[in-house]
Amino acid sequence: MGQIAAIANRFPSIRKALLFGKNDAPAPISRMEFMYPEYEQHDIILRFPRLREFRLKGTIRQHVARYFRTNNFRQLPRLTYHGWLAYLPERCERWGKLRIGDGGDCIRSAVACNPSSIYGKRDSSFVRFTFQRDENENDPDATVNMIGVTGYGRLDFILAVTFPTDQENEIDAPTTHVLAHITEAKDVEGDAAEERISFTKFGRSFVLDITSVKNVAGRVFTRATREAGEWVIIDRSGGICRTDFRVDEHDSDNEDGWAN
Repeated sequence: MGQIAAIANRFPSIRKALLFGKNDAPAPISRMEFMYPEYEQHDIILRFPRLREFRLKGTIRQHVARYFRTNNFRQLPRLTYHGWLAYLPERCERWGKLRIGDGGDCIRSAVACNPSSIYGKRDSSFVRFTFQRDENENDPDATVNMIGVTGYGRLDFILAVTFPTDQENEIDAPTTHVLAHITEAKDVEGDAAEERISFTKFGRSFVLDITSVKNVAGRVFTRATREAGEWVIIDRSGGICRTDFRVDEHDSDNEDGWAN
């Protein structure tokens, strides 16, 4: 109980939860925020800046087409990769920030970074995400075995792609998919909240559903183990750190160690 009291005293939100319980009321949305109905159950709130007429072209269009090709959605047609390249709308919305409701993180993508601000080029775009990967992807003769994987990378920006009504392809009502454009930390897989994970450079870029983004993570550059240096990932999503109130045994007349 002493640990709970100490933590509650430091974090007002936890103290409020202990006193009044969890608030099930929906998170308030400001004038600078928007929530698509398709993502209400996930508490995904998009935040300005927003570019209404962002052109889907080049490699970004290819990433989005590849995403829809490999994910079969019941309300969307099943097309080849080149079919998706042609079917995707010419324009979509691009958002710069994200808030995960119910006590989740506020995330600022790399595109929303303002170099002239007092924070310089720093942002909160380095994130933890999850996705499904074929465990046997390097063995063409093996059966497909999809497994859940945790990764880390830079959230470049957020896309909201809306497909209009299309009776020919059985789209009865407009539907929106909110996508995260991510550049991964190269060769990083695992949970940095449980083990030490580091990387030296960023790798490929790809698109995932925005619900795959779980929280903000940190990274610290160090040359402690590699002469050329590396980035060590800091992930505190595992919960509140356990406070240790234990004190070494000592005599009543011995005050050594209490100065700290």
